[in-house]
Amino acid sequence: SETEVVIPQTIEGKTVVEIGSLAFDSLDRITSVIIPETVTTIGAKAFYGCTSITSITIPSTVTSVGTSAFYGWNNSQEIILAGRKDIPSGWNAQWNGSCNAKLTYGLIAIIFHSIYLYLKSLPHQQGNLSDFLRLIVSENLFDVPMRHI
Repeated sequence: SETEVVIPQTIEGKTVVEIGSLAFDSLDRITSVIIPETVTTIGAKAFYGCTSITSITIPSTVTSVGTSAFYGWNNSQEIILAGRKDIPSGWNAQWNGSCNAKLTYGLIAIIFHSIYLYLKSLPHQQGNLSDFLRLIVSENLFDVPMRHI
């Protein structure tokens, strides 16, 4: 009944480089998955129907993502592409088929997303500051000079 999954970097001395096809198929009790930087491939429909995951960060080491890897995800879920400003060419053109999750680019986005989630959890911070951080975490984050953040 674990709700948080941490994929290890190694299993029995072997490096984990792939999340296989249908690996987490419809496991709706999972709320969080941590993917290590050793992973380079996410298989087709790997996170198919995992509608309880609030957000997932895909490390920049992932160079291949299969068809419909996040099938069924909705607009309250988020996929964070760490250290990227676009989709890598090695990803299947339909990697996000039937997926309505928000897509966030960049390493700094992770920091602001974490701050946003924390502030959102505070009852008195539901307004302006949360809205401000939501605006910062966008696809255009790479265009904002670091000194302005």
